[in-house]
Amino acid sequence: MTSQNTLTSIGVISFDLYTTLLAAFAVMWFAVCISGTLGNYVNIQTFVAMGLNDGVTVTFLVLSILDLCYILVCLAMSVGTMLIVIEYKIPKVVFSVQPYAIGLTFGNIGVLFSSNIQLVTTFLSIARCMCIAKPLHFKFVFTRNVCCAVLFVISCFTLLANLPVLATTGIVPIFDPSLNLTRPSFWTSENRNQIKNIIWAVTEIFVPFATQIIVIVCLVVMASCLRQSSKFRASSSTLIEQTNINANSGKKNNLALSVYNLSGKELQVIRQVAVVSLVYIVCNTPKIISNSVTEAIPEYNVGNKFTNLYMVIFSLRKLFELVNSSVSLPIYYRCNGKFRTLCTFRINQIKFGRFA
Repeated sequence: MTSQNTLTSIGVISFDLYTTLLAAFAVMWFAVCISGTLGNYVNIQTFVAMGLNDGVTVTFLVLSILDLCYILVCLAMSVGTMLIVIEYKIPKVVFSVQPYAIGLTFGNIGVLFSSNIQLVTTFLSIARCMCIAKPLHFKFVFTRNVCCAVLFVISCFTLLANLPVLATTGIVPIFDPSLNLTRPSFWTSENRNQIKNIIWAVTEIFVPFATQIIVIVCLVVMASCLRQSSKFRASSSTLIEQTNINANSGKKNNLALSVYNLSGKELQVIRQVAVVSLVYIVCNTPKIISNSVTEAIPEYNVGNKFTNLYMVIFSLRKLFELVNSSVSLPIYYRCNGKFRTLCTFRINQIKFGRFA
């Protein structure tokens, strides 16, 4: 608590204001988590009902499962954050477990699922982009088995990347002199900071930046495809003539032919992936900006001069990440006809109490 009082006297951001904002964000996290839990539960049930016969459906199912896991972890994190605020605002209230330990432990676990979500979303974008750019080469490459193998590798990578941080932290009984009691509190090993800095460079710098750039490039290609498809549907005869005239025009002609040969189902998948990619780009941007500032200004981090400001911005970016994991249901419902039909059927089953 001493370091927080010091920050208050410096005037970076008062601790009272900080805890008030933290409480507000915790409530918003909680509300988004409840909505996202229900939405992803419906997603999982619907994708299973659709049949896991192709790589795209399997990937969307895995992404929904990861979103649900991330949301549940953040739900626990929001509860821990609320307890931190309560313990500070009401000094007489002392919980048997250190609230800070709850929030930080689940926060570390959340990074594992967050990295997974980023890489799976990127894989989805790359797969669709390659199928559009080179349909003859990649249309039948991303089978169910191939997608399962890629998803397994992604899961192994994120687990191994985050395991050192998880292994050097824990919740153990520690004596708190300010409260004059021993209670389960957050513990870190002596070499934890060195390990965390290396892992942080991978999970919080390299992965977000790399996936952002890749997804943006893929989104541009998919948007171009959807644009050309729209023009083709509006004036098919004109597009066919233009395709024949430009028979030797190279890449442009190949893209036109790929758009021409796309079925309605394929266009639905492209539109679905494109919207998911766009939402990811928007919601991932605050993390990139915040982490860039941390790299440029070392004092903008936990335990330094701008701790309170950092945590407020962190809470805002966490809200964006939760939104990214919670809005998939309306996207799938709007862009996928088969999903919409089965989802409506499942929701009606839930409504009338006949859901198996």
